[in-house]
Amino acid sequence: MGRSVSCPRDTLILTFGHYETGETVTQDLIDDGIFEQDQLGDWVDNEHAYDDMIEDFVETCKSEWPSLYEHDAWIGREDHVLMRNRFVKLGMSEYCGLIAYWAVLDEDALHDALYYDGRDMTGLATRWAKQIEAKFIERFGMLRKLGHMSNGEGVYQRLDRAA
Repeated sequence: MGRSVSCPRDTLILTFGHYETGETVTQDLIDDGIFEQDQLGDWVDNEHAYDDMIEDFVETCKSEWPSLYEHDAWIGREDHVLMRNRFVKLGMSEYCGLIAYWAVLDEDALHDALYYDGRDMTGLATRWAKQIEAKFIERFGMLRKLGHMSNGEGVYQRLDRAA
């Protein structure tokens, strides 16, 4: 039975991307002093590719949505929460180079608001997520999930960035 990238239950926003674990050495990379001339055209592993994606996600979220702050937590074993505010948690999940970028309601914060303040903020939280959805998908979405096969493997289509 195949599988695909995980994402938390009840996601408000979900989009997909991918990353390469290495790169071909180009003249630009040699000119920048990252590689030597004799490495031109070689394939080199980039052991920090995923860490770079996490850093880019966090920095982009901070600049686009100032109410978010860094948060390092997990939903289950595979869904990494990287940002949050009083409404939502945003994060990434990875499987074999496929990335799920997602947003879910911050149930803990919403429960606290209801318990301590007597205010149900669920509607406001959902509206906030819907307001950032288009920009979130534009910033992070590279693939659209079309469905999955009977063995559980996902089928994706590359999003056209020219549109």
